[in-house]
Amino acid sequence: MIEICFRKVYIVNGAKTQTVNICSKQNKQGLYDYTVRIQKPNSYVSEYQLSGLKFNSLNEFIVLLTGKYKGILEKKPIDYGNIEIDKTNLKEKSFNKKIFNSDLWLAKAIPIVELTINDFIKLFTENPFLHRCEHSIHCELYYMLLQNKLLNEYAVVDDFKIRLIHKEWPEYNIRSDKNKRGETDIAILSPTNLKEYSINDYKNGTIEAPIAIELGLDYKYNHFEKDISKLINSNIYMGYIIHLVRETEVTEDFIFLENAILEAENNYPNIKIAYARFGLDKRIYKKSVGDKTIITLNKV
Repeated sequence: MIEICFRKVYIVNGAKTQTVNICSKQNKQGLYDYTVRIQKPNSYVSEYQLSGLKFNSLNEFIVLLTGKYKGILEKKPIDYGNIEIDKTNLKEKSFNKKIFNSDLWLAKAIPIVELTINDFIKLFTENPFLHRCEHSIHCELYYMLLQNKLLNEYAVVDDFKIRLIHKEWPEYNIRSDKNKRGETDIAILSPTNLKEYSINDYKNGTIEAPIAIELGLDYKYNHFEKDISKLINSNIYMGYIIHLVRETEVTEDFIFLENAILEAENNYPNIKIAYARFGLDKRIYKKSVGDKTIITLNKV
C-alpha cells in the first residue's frame, strides 16, 4: 500500500490484469473512489515506481495510469454536478412541481408504489431465481402494481380510456448524449395531470409521468449510475431505482456499489432506491424503500 494525495492506494496483481484501487476519503481498504485496470502484465505499475513521483491531484495520477500504463478507468465517484439536463424540444406544458404537490391522487399513489416495491424486493430475496432474465422480472413488478385498485384505475383522454401504469414510457427530456428520448422501464401517470392533454400527447408519449421506476437485474455499477442520471435529467417528481444482483451472474466491488446507493439517496431526496443482492455465501443483502442502511439476512 502507498499514499498518493493523502489517499491510500492498493495495487492488486492478477495473472492477466492489474487493478490500482484508490481509496475514498475514509481511507479504508475496500472503499474505493477509483479503480484503474491495467490489462497487460508487461505494463504493470509497481509501488516502487510510484513512490518517487509527486502528484498535484488524483486526476494527474489517473492520467498517468491511463496514459503511460494504458489503464482503463473502471470506477469513479458519481459526479452529480456534471449531469447535464437538456431541455430542448420540451412541451410548453413543462414540469410544474406545484401541480404534483397538490395532486391528491398522487399523494395516495406514492405510498402504494413504495409498499409494492418493498413487496417485490421481499419476493426477490425469497426467490432470487424465480425469473431468468430482466424482462420477465419487469413483468412481475408491472403485474404487482396492477393489483392495487387505485393504480389500476382508468383515466379518460379525449373520450378514450387509458391505463395509468406504462412499460417503456418515453423519457420527458432528451439526454445530452442521445439524439432522441429514451424510455423509462415503468412509468405511472396521474389522472389529475392527464386532464390537460390530448390523445395525441398520449400516443406521442410527451405527457410527464410524475412516477418513474428503473429496474436492473445482474448489472454492474455503471448501469446504476446511468439510471440515476436518467431520472435526474428528466427532473422526475418521484423516481425509484430497483437494483437486483445475483453474485452467481455478476462480479462487482459491492462495497463500492452499496456506498454509492446510500450516497445517491442523500444527494437526491426525490430518488429512492431499493436493492437486493443474493451473495455467493447465499446470504441476502437488502435495502427496501425507506431504509437508511443495507441489512444482511440469513441464508435463503
